[in-house]
Formats: sequence, C-alpha cells, structure tokens
Amino acid sequence: MNNISYIILACYTDKGMKSRGPKSLMMFNNQKLLDHQIKAIHNFNKKNTSYEIIVISSFNTIKIQKNFHKIKVVNCLEHNPIYTGCLKAKYKNIVFIDYGCIFNEKTLSAIKFDNSSILCLHSTKDSAIDVGCISDQSSNLINMFFDLPNNKFCNIFYINEYSTNKILSDTKYSIKNLLYFEIINMLVSANEVFKISNINSNNFIYFNNMRQRNAITKFYK
Repeated sequence: MNNISYIILACYTDKGMKSRGPKSLMMFNNQKLLDHQIKAIHNFNKKNTSYEIIVISSFNTIKIQKNFHKIKVVNCLEHNPIYTGCLKAKYKNIVFIDYGCIFNEKTLSAIKFDNSSILCLHSTKDSAIDVGCISDQSSNLINMFFDLPNNKFCNIFYINEYSTNKILSDTKYSIKNLLYFEIINMLVSANEVFKISNINSNNFIYFNNMRQRNAITKFYK
C-alpha cells in the first residue's frame, strides 16, 4: 500500500506508569520502545517508497522530539489525537497505532487496505485489552464497547481516504475527549465500513503495566 501515513498515538498515560515518563522512551533490549515500533513499520514498508511516520503526543512532547528528531512529532493540544492525526497527515490513508502496542511487521500485514479496518485478537484473557467488538457474518464491524468478550480491539486501525475526509469535514469528530473506539463507532453509524482482521497473539502485546516488561523483552529478542 503506497501513499500511507502511520500515526503513533502517544497521548494517554496508564495508571501507575506516569512517573516513569513516556512509554515511547522506555528501553527494551537496549532500544527505546518507539525505535522498535518504527523498525516494524519500516520492515513492513520495504517496497513502499511513499509513507510517513508521525507521533502524536500530549505530554513530554519535547523529550520525545529530542530523542526522535528525524520523524515528525506533533503536540496534541486542541483536539483528540485521531482528529489531530488526520489534520497533520500527509496522506489520507492512515494507520493509527497506540503507543502501547508491541507488534511486528506480521501484525501490520493483517490490515485490510481495501476498506477501513481494525485489528483484533479473537479472544483473550489479557486484562490490558478492555474493548471488544461485535461483527456481522462478513466480519464487518457493528459496534465496539468495553468488556465485550470477543474480537478484542488491539488499538491498531486503518482508515481510508473517504473516512479521513469524513472526520475532517465534521467538527463533532474533533471533540477533545473522544476515545478511539468512540470515533470508529461514529464512523460506522455514518455507514462507513470497517473490516475486522484477527491477528496472532504471538505477534502482539498491549503494554500498559510494568509487570509485562519481561514478556516485552522476550518479544523483542
């Protein structure tokens, strides 16, 4: 897929982790977490000559900018990070990735670029993932909400040009406190189609607790 923006959303702190600073700058196997994420995106795009990576940040932005001055780091001030990402993206086909996502290029290969899409784990006991999805028989998303048991939302999703323009054309999508899944639900209610793609749990961890540190270190070995 050419002409695509990858936006890493570094905007929310997790309980008990704020004192440790940005997750993006935490070290795993002698590399910052954001280094690993950028590497996975580059590996997935080896044949793509037209893509960009943007970090949307709402705290410790200057520190992230100093450590990653070769990529675009945007301070999220007026709007929610999704709307901000749509405003700042060079391309209108956009992959959004929460900065707690531990993933590799195999994870990204599950994205269906012919429609807007979301990545899910079919079912999981991982308490770090709290939003589940309801789909129809064609794996089209119907609704997302907390504590639904299956199709756990991995906080990685893709919106096509039509959905991006939809967001930018209506100020209701810019409201500051809207969560990722609320914006996706709004798009679905506006007849946008999101395909659900299930990924292999061996290729993904959602990091929001320091108890996961050993598992993440092992993942990146």
